[in-house]
Amino acid sequence: MKREIKRTTMLLYVLCITLSIVAQSDLSQQVKIYHNGKVTNQLTIDSITVEETSGPVIPGKNWVILGGYTDENNNYQRSVIYNGVEIAPKLNAPDDPNPEYPYNYQAALYDGTDLYILGYRLVKDAISGGVNYRFAVWKNHEYLYGLVPNLTGPYPTGFDVDNGNVYIYGICYDSNYEYEKGFYIKNQGTPVVKSDKIRGFDVYNDEVAYVTEFYTNLHYHSSNKAWEWVPVWQLFYKGNSDIIQSVDRSKRHWVQDMKIRNGIPYIVGYTDGYDDNGNMVYSVAYYNGTTFSNISLEQYKRLEGRLITHDEQGNVYLLCYAENEGVYVVLKNGTFMYEMAASEGFDVLRIVDRSAHSIAVNGTDVYVSGREISKEKDSNGDHIYNGILWKNGEIIWRRENGKIDNIFIY
Repeated sequence: MKREIKRTTMLLYVLCITLSIVAQSDLSQQVKIYHNGKVTNQLTIDSITVEETSGPVIPGKNWVILGGYTDENNNYQRSVIYNGVEIAPKLNAPDDPNPEYPYNYQAALYDGTDLYILGYRLVKDAISGGVNYRFAVWKNHEYLYGLVPNLTGPYPTGFDVDNGNVYIYGICYDSNYEYEKGFYIKNQGTPVVKSDKIRGFDVYNDEVAYVTEFYTNLHYHSSNKAWEWVPVWQLFYKGNSDIIQSVDRSKRHWVQDMKIRNGIPYIVGYTDGYDDNGNMVYSVAYYNGTTFSNISLEQYKRLEGRLITHDEQGNVYLLCYAENEGVYVVLKNGTFMYEMAASEGFDVLRIVDRSAHSIAVNGTDVYVSGREISKEKDSNGDHIYNGILWKNGEIIWRRENGKIDNIFIY
């Protein structure tokens, strides 16, 4: 029997522990105290073993953490943590049980009935000797299928599940590896390739929606500062193709993420450009299905919108990065909610894509994963990278020498 208990004695750094009642006749029972994955103390008591879980537990909720860490032998270990317990040694992948390149776990989704996990790994091309990516999907921790898309250099940036159908999307290249393109695949079908990179993707009632950036130099601005080429957001949904913001060569609009809620597309990104005085300005770019707008906060000079999610009431949460201040920021319905800083002696890493960053809402609690880098190098001349998990702006878990690729609560 396992149940969650609280430590009220010393060694309060143990984040979350479980209590196991064990019946053994010959072996004495031990209390093992773990810190950062290593046993730091061990006591003998009667009939129970207390061990640290691999990650935080949310009472009454299922909680999936994807990521990995560098072990004591300097090998990177991929991991899936489910409800505080690490699934060991890893998710089964019968397509290649002993691959030279192990799977990375990219994202998790719950469709109301089943839990899905997307992974990918490098594979060698038997003919050319080059490498490609193989995708894999697990359903309720069991291997569902794997595939190597017939594309040039395909890389999965995310996936969605709708009515039991799995949609994987990402980037690929032309035959010369010169230009990035977007693609998506429904289940194990034929890839759909787009001429522009897909920057946001979602599916609602089997209707695929995605947003791309395309470049134009057809519009000019009266300011003395202007970009030669500017990216423009183009939304594809329900058979329509729409430009969702006005084109202005004084500003560049960068798409980062999209979610569909009740048939309405919500998109986030950021804008950089020049004001009428020639000064550079930055702000969050946001589209709510009808209106494109920019969100600025006085305390942050450069605020970039990166990820978007909703709670059950329909409130919109944006995960942003403030570059000058070096912090992550959460906005709720466009209003400041939390700021998240790194540990002492560390800086947060800039969010460049979805990798190692995520946001999830459970009731009134907001969870964010990110990465931090040490300000100083270690004795080997290397920076230290940690995966960090924040709850309502406070650090609640640190994956030392590792990262947290995705968090998912259901």
